[in-house]
Amino acid sequence: MTSQRKTRQRQNILDCLKENYGKNLTPDEILFILKKQSKPIGLSTIYRQLNNLVEEGLVRRCSLEGQNCSYYQYVDEECLDNEHYHMICSSCSALLHFQDENLKKALFKAENKNHFILNSQKIVFYGKCSKCLKKENP
Repeated sequence: MTSQRKTRQRQNILDCLKENYGKNLTPDEILFILKKQSKPIGLSTIYRQLNNLVEEGLVRRCSLEGQNCSYYQYVDEECLDNEHYHMICSSCSALLHFQDENLKKALFKAENKNHFILNSQKIVFYGKCSKCLKKENP
């Protein structure tokens, strides 16, 4: 873990992720949010600071196959303790995460039966979100 200078831009990005706790944000979404808050930061600075925050363990990066961007989420004690899974809308690419004890138990059972360790951060379910379903079937 490296010690990074505590810059205003770094703090604004961290604050943005904390304010959107539980959400996965792309660098572009962070840029948009900060711009709306009159805290403009260049996209390259956002990428650089996100990489630093990931290295420090304050932020989690989620890169999903078939997606050309990474998602970032603020990490606190509760987030570290809670295993979660991802759902991606095949229409609009919305990324949602969820927890399910029954699924967790089933995956644990599958791991033991097959002598295999799963990476829960890479478990992704594809389907359609409620917004896209409403558009298709009003």
